[in-house]
Amino acid sequence: MLRISTVTRISLSLTLGAISLLMTAHFIGLVPDVGESEGQNRRALCESVAIQCCVAVQKNDIATLRTLIETLVERNPQIVSAAVQRGKNTVLVKAGDHPTADESASGDAPSGTVATVPIFKGHKEWGRVEIQFHPTHQEYLTARFGSPIVPLIICLGGMIFLANVWYLRKVLTYIDPSSVIPDRVQRTLDTLTEAVVLMDKDERVVMANEKFLRLAERPANELMGQRISQLRWVQEHSENVATLPWVRTLRDGTSEAGVILRIAGSDRHEQIFAVNSAAIFGPDGARRGALVTFDDLTSLEEKNAALVELLTALEKSREEIRAQNDELQFLATRDPLTHCLIRRSFFSQVELAWGTDSRRRPPLGCVMVDVDHFKTVNDNHGHAMGDRILQHVAAVLRAGVREDDLVCRYGGEEFCLVLRNQGLAAARATAERIRVTLLSTACEGLYVTASFGVAVVVPASENLREVMEQADRSLYASKHHGRNRVTTWQELVDRGESEMRPAETHTRSAAETCDSLNPISLKAINALFTALTQRDVGTAEHSRRVANLCMVVAQDLLSERDCFILEAAALLHDVGKVGVPDSVLLKAGPLTADEWKVMATHAELGSELVQLAFGCDELREVIRTHHSWFAGDPRMPHLPSGEDISRSARILSIADAYDAMVSDRVYRRGRSRDDAIKELRRCAGKQFDPKLVERFAALVTATSQRPAKPTQLPVSVATHAPPVVTVAADEETRMLVESLQAVSEMRQSLAETSAPESSRPAVPTS
Repeated sequence: MLRISTVTRISLSLTLGAISLLMTAHFIGLVPDVGESEGQNRRALCESVAIQCCVAVQKNDIATLRTLIETLVERNPQIVSAAVQRGKNTVLVKAGDHPTADESASGDAPSGTVATVPIFKGHKEWGRVEIQFHPTHQEYLTARFGSPIVPLIICLGGMIFLANVWYLRKVLTYIDPSSVIPDRVQRTLDTLTEAVVLMDKDERVVMANEKFLRLAERPANELMGQRISQLRWVQEHSENVATLPWVRTLRDGTSEAGVILRIAGSDRHEQIFAVNSAAIFGPDGARRGALVTFDDLTSLEEKNAALVELLTALEKSREEIRAQNDELQFLATRDPLTHCLIRRSFFSQVELAWGTDSRRRPPLGCVMVDVDHFKTVNDNHGHAMGDRILQHVAAVLRAGVREDDLVCRYGGEEFCLVLRNQGLAAARATAERIRVTLLSTACEGLYVTASFGVAVVVPASENLREVMEQADRSLYASKHHGRNRVTTWQELVDRGESEMRPAETHTRSAAETCDSLNPISLKAINALFTALTQRDVGTAEHSRRVANLCMVVAQDLLSERDCFILEAAALLHDVGKVGVPDSVLLKAGPLTADEWKVMATHAELGSELVQLAFGCDELREVIRTHHSWFAGDPRMPHLPSGEDISRSARILSIADAYDAMVSDRVYRRGRSRDDAIKELRRCAGKQFDPKLVERFAALVTATSQRPAKPTQLPVSVATHAPPVVTVAADEETRMLVESLQAVSEMRQSLAETSAPESSRPAVPTS
């Protein structure tokens, strides 16, 4: 873009003013016309020559006429030629190179002005005298420019313009701030990191530092005297020039600070500035101008924008993680088919609802529900229809209770409800309402019924399982008396049937069945798991995820008793690590061969510890043999192989290896789910049971269940372990703690004892 300097603009303005005055004087006739005077002289000369020629013609003196014409041309340098003509084409006398009529018509005649005067003889026109003059300067200019005033204007205007430029350059030298202000002041302003500009009261730039010149993208000589409001400013909330900070300062005399402005550069890249402006006052108190500074915030704003974007992405990621954690928590605590609570989560929540203070225990209604003739549904309509029936029953149960009540899938077609703050009458009414709803609604055209048993946990109750046993016996009574009915424990007591035992095989609580043979206490499991959590949070989290995976695989594959034992074994399979030295257990990196030998002792130690705590041989055997190889390992000849390994131990081995592969370690990243399943299949038949590997892969892929990554932060036990009840006064737990202390004393000797000839398995385990 062409930019005109201030001196040029001022000079041009003055020149145009002078030309305007000259043209005005010309139009009103104040400028003399030199060409008019010359024309009058020529006309007088022509009249004189014509008179003399008339005298010669009257005398018929052609010689005198010729002499007159030749003398005229010879003595007048302004005359080019002259001729006396008679008629149209008859030339009597000619002097000089006078054009003929044909030459004048064709335009070949010499240039000049031709004057023609008639000659009379008597009263008749005898002929004419033609005189050709040299063109005057005025005629030349008129022929070239159309008017003699035009070249005058051009010449005079040019001289005035050049004179003004020269004069203004001299004069403005003395009023230019850059020449008045010392160079050291300008250099000081140029060293500032902020852009600084000094303007007068009309908002015109008086002085600016180098930073502002780069901001304005103009040289100093073009910026001086300009208004900076004409730059490409973009305000945050308004584009009105009157709201610019320096405009308000010049108008009101107020100081402005921290006003955010944006300016669009020539490359369309916006720069962001914090603008401060302050008024400059003269000795008389009048505003003389303003001082404005521009602090560049572009990089800071870009970082802030990037930070906001990062925080937004982080918040979105946090929400996704929270949603995934909620989903994982749901999968870990719910039955995948019916979405009811699984037994372990159910027992934990019942323990919390049961409480530890018998004086403050709220009444709890316990309802056992069993679908009538469910085997017939499977036999006649297929297992897929049976699954949909179970989903339908579960939906009716959840809809029939309150939000804080508990609904658990207790067995195959058996459910358990715990109704908070409900006595016997209210619990029976709830069960009856659910029974009627179930009777009146169909699932794909098929109606089913259910039998209900109701018992109530009163504050004086000492054993929660006794109440669940009462509800179970009441359920049996409902089935014994024709099914599709509700029976309470109080009704059995009133009829004298409270001692009745089921005559038919009836689904029992896996925990109760195991308790009848080998007393495995939930409190003892919680205590051991709590000890493991305090020893190593990562190992405890790994054990919880392995237990969830085992329950997914064991569903409908093992009996409820074996499922309970497998779940307990999965939670406690690494409890032997409480006896592993810290230098090995907490090492931030891969273990050496000797350290692996020490680590390998934790399975034997854990099995011995479980045996001391529970006295359950099956639980001990699952933990001891879960590292056994399906095809046998000559390095571990003391462990079983093939079908001799219990199915629970084979499931635990696969789940343990899978979670170890997908979990992060300080020395490596966890594998993806697909890579881990691919590795399990590679080792199937050698290290793992191939059939169980395929079942595991299908179930894990179908549920898209990948365990959450272990945390490295110390957290409360209540968050990462099953709810721990107050067990200080529990004799069973006190003995368990004494056993743990004994194991701790044996830790060093066990660590020094090398394991049987074994090394790291092909697939990493915890």
